[in-house]
Amino acid sequence: MHVQLFALEDEVTLEIADDGAGFEPDSLAVTPGFGVRGLLERARGLDGWAEISSSPGRGTTVMFSIPRMRPRVRDGHHARGRSDAG
Repeated sequence: MHVQLFALEDEVTLEIADDGAGFEPDSLAVTPGFGVRGLLERARGLDGWAEISSSPGRGTTVMFSIPRMRPRVRDGHHARGRSDAG
């Protein structure tokens, strides 16, 4: 298995690849459940993208990328996830 994390200025991308059994990517359209298809939906929900590349007997590569979150600025200081009340 091969795992890489790329943290660029505007996005974070995770790539995971293996040399396992692989599968036919067209099968994702008819497979019930939320596994890989759920990953694609989560990426879109975070304004990102996901891509799956696979073929039987040749392994699978999954890439998941989302925009980097910018720290919120409050009164000239960076807010660290705290509410204005606290």
